[in-house]
Amino acid sequence: MKIAYLVLAHNTPNHLKRLICTLDSPDAKFFIHIDDKAVISPFRSGILQRNVYFLQNRVSVYWGDFSDVEATIRLLRAALELSPEPSYMVLLSGSDYPLKSPRYIENFVARHKGQQFINLVNMPCDALGKPIERLENYWLGMPFKSRSVMTVVNRLNELNRKSRLITRDYRRIFDGLVPYAGSQWWALTSAACRHILTFIDSRPDVVRFFRNTYLPDESFFHTIIGNSEFSKNVTRNLTFADWSRPSGGPAVIDMDHLHDFAKTEAVIADDSYGRGELLFARKFPDDSLCLTDFIDRQLIDRPLNHTGSPFGTPARASS
Repeated sequence: MKIAYLVLAHNTPNHLKRLICTLDSPDAKFFIHIDDKAVISPFRSGILQRNVYFLQNRVSVYWGDFSDVEATIRLLRAALELSPEPSYMVLLSGSDYPLKSPRYIENFVARHKGQQFINLVNMPCDALGKPIERLENYWLGMPFKSRSVMTVVNRLNELNRKSRLITRDYRRIFDGLVPYAGSQWWALTSAACRHILTFIDSRPDVVRFFRNTYLPDESFFHTIIGNSEFSKNVTRNLTFADWSRPSGGPAVIDMDHLHDFAKTEAVIADDSYGRGELLFARKFPDDSLCLTDFIDRQLIDRPLNHTGSPFGTPARASS
């Protein structure tokens, strides 16, 4: 089962090298986008594998902005143009790390061939923090080099979010499309990814709409897949993220997380997105050697349980 890993990275060059080395296999290729605001040489240094491709046409990526989606689209196009057709494309961040070996991951997607691993809910879904206001409120794009201009844009966006001074009718543009949302990270078949690119090329009006949408990385691809034939095979995504801590974002992975993972043969999520096994975790710091060494020894390299099954009693994870 051939997999193309699409990696969005911006600040963890050392961890990125460990991520690639651990996932490397004869059936894997890596397509990496480094934020154009970052110097690329530390990320490329020491990576000698011939199956690793760094995108040259890079985007300056800003949190909550369409630039994140644009970088992902460029990764999709590169993967489909520069490599033999992969069975799956897996979107990761440069601060992710696998919880299983490459062979296990390849066998897992082979066993679930045709499934689209993407968290997907109808908007609005306030219980999961996906309000319809994300589409209705006009959001100014952020790709400005001037820090002072960015500060002003941030303030204007926050003012409009609270006061709703400028709103939009997404139904007029969507023209029957149902809005969906979920988590940024996914693993999709190449057929689903080709459908995404076909949709992008055929519906520039929808693409323009999302350019002024808050957190479009959590709704753009989801709306395309949710309104396609691939929606009938959607299951939850494969990436663990801990949102339970009061950090304003996913918690940095620490030894407490890893000890919990090590108690079970499989990390299982069971929440509003559904139930399923998790094969990756985020986010890791750049100085992650002690954490990744623990995963390599205690999770990836450990033998199967006495029944020969890769599944023991599952642990529940927030994702």
